[in-house]
Amino acid sequence: MSLSKQLGLGFFFVLMIVFLGTLWMSTQNTRAFLEQQLNSHAQDTATSLGLSITPYIGTEDDLPIIETMVNAIFDRGYYRSIALYDQNNQLVFEKTQSAGVADVPDWFISLFSITAPEAQTEINNGWNIVGSLRVLSNPGFGYRQLWQNAVSSAIASFIGFVLSMLFVWFLVKKVISQPINRVIDQADAISKKQFERIQDIPSTKELYRFVNAINVMSDKLFVMFKKMTNQSEEYRRFAYADFVTGVGNRRAFELAINGLLGDSDSQTDGYLFLIRASSLKAIHTELGGEAGDKYLKTICQAIKEAASAEYDHFSIFRVNGADFALIIENIRENHAKAMAQLLAIYTKRLEKNEHKAGVAHIGGAKFKYGAIYKEVLENVDSALLSATAAEHRWELSSSLSVSHSNQEWRDVLTNIIQEGKADFVAQPIIAKDGVTLYSEWFARLSDKQSGELVPMAQLLPASMRLDYAQQLDKMIIENMFVVAQQQSQSIGVNISRLSLFDAAFTSWFIEKMNVYRSTCSKIVLEIPERALVHDVNALAEFISLIKPYGMKICVEHFGAQLAGITHLRKIMPDYLKIDGRFTADIHQQPDNQLFVKSLINIAQGLDIKILAEKVESEDEQHWLLSQDIDGVQGFYVKPPAEIMSLSKG
Repeated sequence: MSLSKQLGLGFFFVLMIVFLGTLWMSTQNTRAFLEQQLNSHAQDTATSLGLSITPYIGTEDDLPIIETMVNAIFDRGYYRSIALYDQNNQLVFEKTQSAGVADVPDWFISLFSITAPEAQTEINNGWNIVGSLRVLSNPGFGYRQLWQNAVSSAIASFIGFVLSMLFVWFLVKKVISQPINRVIDQADAISKKQFERIQDIPSTKELYRFVNAINVMSDKLFVMFKKMTNQSEEYRRFAYADFVTGVGNRRAFELAINGLLGDSDSQTDGYLFLIRASSLKAIHTELGGEAGDKYLKTICQAIKEAASAEYDHFSIFRVNGADFALIIENIRENHAKAMAQLLAIYTKRLEKNEHKAGVAHIGGAKFKYGAIYKEVLENVDSALLSATAAEHRWELSSSLSVSHSNQEWRDVLTNIIQEGKADFVAQPIIAKDGVTLYSEWFARLSDKQSGELVPMAQLLPASMRLDYAQQLDKMIIENMFVVAQQQSQSIGVNISRLSLFDAAFTSWFIEKMNVYRSTCSKIVLEIPERALVHDVNALAEFISLIKPYGMKICVEHFGAQLAGITHLRKIMPDYLKIDGRFTADIHQQPDNQLFVKSLINIAQGLDIKILAEKVESEDEQHWLLSQDIDGVQGFYVKPPAEIMSLSKG
């Protein structure tokens, strides 16, 4: 039972006892007073009436006069009986009437009975006693007066009781319970790492100290957590960011490009551009290091502006003194040429007299899953070398083959979506104790005409490029819900960044969750880390809509974006999956070890389970589990396995 209910019931019983006790005492006192009044009234009547009839006692002829005098008093109704006795105590005559009262309940008369004492006076004739007069008051009038007094007292006491209860309610709810509930809510928020202050502090001294102590604790925890987060960000900037321009350094570049080349799940392709600050050496020599740094910053800004003009997602790195690398995923050759031209235009605008060798030259080369890192760099270096001699200052590496035209991809995507069926393979995420936390499902889609599986690494970029991403996600999720109904384990499913921020898709997804409400608690929705950077507020709103259905959230490929950590508290995911580029050979990478340790500490501080993907060796798994990571996933842990297929049934 809550404190407010306990206090409320306690005050209620106390006030009820006071109410009933006051009413009882008031009625008893009134009854005693009425009994005294009845006794006094009877005695006064007996005395005065006795004196009045004394001259007529002793003769029978005067008896009618006595009766008339008695009747005159008796008819007023205040008496139950008046009796006249002679000197031998023989009844001469008597007048009586009932003591009942019609408008007073019988239970009240039984509970508060009034005893009306009999008053008596002697009648004397000189020195001789010639008779006696006995008068008994009628208690009916006393009962009526007592009942009216009890009703009035009850009404007054009840009004006082109600007013007291209202005061108690205000005291309990507003003065006591409200600050306590705020403290409880604040404690819950602190457990979720939301360090907000209680603004409405009560004036009651004890509650003021109580609430203020919670505020002080919240402030200190916020400072401590912020310090820990900042330390992790500082380390990341130190280890993976360029100090001059703020973009990723060579170490970050190598992690990124090697991660893309070795990503067997996504099998991403794209273009790598190398932009060389051609006049850096001359500026350093003639104008000094400060001018050189300014020159690098302007080129870096120009690269950002050119890339953001065409693409939402890209990665920029400063790979050495004069060279910047730009990675753009999932673009075709004609788009890569347009991007190289745009980079040349944006950097050309910066040209000044001191840029004797030109502002910048651009070389580009295609990369894809399975390519060799050294060969990709050789290709882009060759293109950059050709660009230095080209008038337009950019060049792409030698001829590139394109497997499908846009129309061919439209046909493939249309056929797949119309077919509306997908198969799945599942790869489990295993905890240290061997328990499966959940299994990530990967869709497998077939080309209806050829009957062959379509590589998802090619299909997904094509769907995004041709505005089929939401339709493809809907089809896959629909199939997932159908199959998941027959599964007992938790299931992880990926959703594209474009779908996450699409209002129509969100409405559709909510409708599906309502249809498959019983299945939602088994679903772990995996969202890419880049979605946090794109629009964390919109993402937080999307998550707030699906959380009530019991669906869990996992941020995958975490660590690739420099701003990811700062947004964690806004969305509070259930799982955090470290990007595979940080787990590769982690037992031999001290820098990555330090960074992963900091991520583990932050995740555990936020009560988020942290996972590692692409664990491909025993050494990697051993090191990760030794750091109390919550789960590991990869071909070494367990390869993907086919589950029930809709398309075959």
